[in-house]
Amino acid sequence: MLKFFTIFIVAICLISFFPNTSLAENSKYDCREGATCPNDSVCEQSTGFCVYPVPNFLFTNDPNIVIGRIVKYLLGISGTVALVAFMFGGIQWITSAGNPDKIKKGQNYMLWSAAGLIFTLTAYIFVNFVLKLLSQ
Repeated sequence: MLKFFTIFIVAICLISFFPNTSLAENSKYDCREGATCPNDSVCEQSTGFCVYPVPNFLFTNDPNIVIGRIVKYLLGISGTVALVAFMFGGIQWITSAGNPDKIKKGQNYMLWSAAGLIFTLTAYIFVNFVLKLLSQ
């Protein structure tokens, strides 16, 4: 079931990332003779047909800005995952009822989530420092 769900989510993501170009290819409106295009479509000079423009949802064409935004979101997600893992370890430790195995497991969750967050932030600081040195 999990495999099917994963394939379904990946398929939906792929379909949503690639624009539907069939609207442009199957357009019945020829704007070469000065006809106006209907609704929100525009006349594409190279083909002479009315096409529906695909909006730029990133609002930029600079790959550096796109990569920076992706890194920012991934850092936010990693921080959230580390916080949840840290809280899970704390809850396990609190609810261990003196069981040494559960106490150790909770401590390990807390230790490794903090270590992972420190590693992630250190890597970000290092890469940011190197990129600033290279851009000077």
